[in-house]
Amino acid sequence: MRLLDRLVAVWRSRGFLGFLRFIGSRALGHRRDTIFEASTGQHDENPRWEGAETIVCISRENLDRDLSPRLAEQLSQGEGAEYLVGLRGRDLLVAVVDESGDVLHHSFVLFDTRTKALLNESIDIPLFGHCATRADVRGRHLYPMALRYGLGVLSQRGHRRAVINCDPRNLASIKGIEHAGFHVAREVRTWLVGSWLGLQVGNHRSGERIFRVFFG
Repeated sequence: MRLLDRLVAVWRSRGFLGFLRFIGSRALGHRRDTIFEASTGQHDENPRWEGAETIVCISRENLDRDLSPRLAEQLSQGEGAEYLVGLRGRDLLVAVVDESGDVLHHSFVLFDTRTKALLNESIDIPLFGHCATRADVRGRHLYPMALRYGLGVLSQRGHRRAVINCDPRNLASIKGIEHAGFHVAREVRTWLVGSWLGLQVGNHRSGERIFRVFFG
């Protein structure tokens, strides 16, 4: 059912041609990733938000209380509904909203996700993903501020390390990620055949080469 929900969301958000490209990428795909990591130990276990806006952190513990219909409607746009489902499990949401309740930025913290398997990270390592800032408020550093706040929340929950990935061509996102205190762990290229075979090459920060063939 989750796969069907994903396909429907892709169809609605990307249109017919985008849907075909999505299906094609699952048959034979190639991706480039820069994987960043950060230690949560340098962040206050009682995170404080210093922005003029309001920050909301939602998990399964407060989901029914704090995920208002208005907030859920905004976050469900496009493929966002799939990420909201994960909040019933281990995933987290960090969202910045204005005084009217409009979402200015959102970042999810993901655990059980295929992306993490592709990046060769354990299911227990938190991965920041599906991050977006509304176009008209970019430049106000909401992205790195939200990431830093999220690291504090993860520290509070006992996690000592978190990761985030980005296409190396997305310079704006990379700047925000580094401003939040993340540093490059490794860079990889991955070729995929369907959802069962992958080849990955790259380099660790130390210079050590990566060569990995994986299944599933």
